[in-house]
Amino acid sequence: IKAENGVIHIVDSVLIPPKNIVEAAGYAGQFKTLLAAAKAAGLVDTLKSEGPFTVFAQTDEAFAKLPAGTVEGLLADIPKLKEILLYHVVGKKIMAADVLKIKTAETANKKTLSVKANDAVVHINNAKVTNADIKAENGVIHIVDSVLIPPKNIVEAAGYAGQFKTLLAAAKAAGLVDTLKSEGPFTIFAPTDEAFAKLPAGTVEGLLADIPKLKEILLYHVV
Repeated sequence: IKAENGVIHIVDSVLIPPKNIVEAAGYAGQFKTLLAAAKAAGLVDTLKSEGPFTVFAQTDEAFAKLPAGTVEGLLADIPKLKEILLYHVVGKKIMAADVLKIKTAETANKKTLSVKANDAVVHINNAKVTNADIKAENGVIHIVDSVLIPPKNIVEAAGYAGQFKTLLAAAKAAGLVDTLKSEGPFTIFAPTDEAFAKLPAGTVEGLLADIPKLKEILLYHVV
């Protein structure tokens, strides 16, 4: 229904702003699996509480991309399900404009998400943000296109961060990948691709041709 200063669209009921993340997800209509999982894990009341929260939420379509039986397996393992769901929750409100300014975010279970922004495309770990800023009174939802799985080891964590390609290639060449995937624990003082680029020309190539020296230097970064 048009007017000079705008337009009217008729709806069949009064629209009430969502009070919380759970209501907002329910209104969106594409988070049935996520909401069922949150209910099974006993997290619904938490997500209805004061917050604020940021939830990186997968649609039903994203859950459907998981290998067959994965969701059923998680619903049968509530502690693991809860751990994974809390890995998608940050205990503060982060709007899309804020996401572009940060590189990491601490989750509700004290783990770290990697945040990468390139040409206005944002990835949380390896998942792409497909829709942002679905608001509720106690926080905000950003939709991601796949389920976020906490990294099992240093190598996975470095891969999620996306800025350690040279380091990971060097670790592979030096035969250290399996070591860094093992039980540990390890602390890595990790040079980024940018840090490697500051070395004199030919240094990296020289190290890749001298595996014992490369291994010695890489292990110098590991406690």
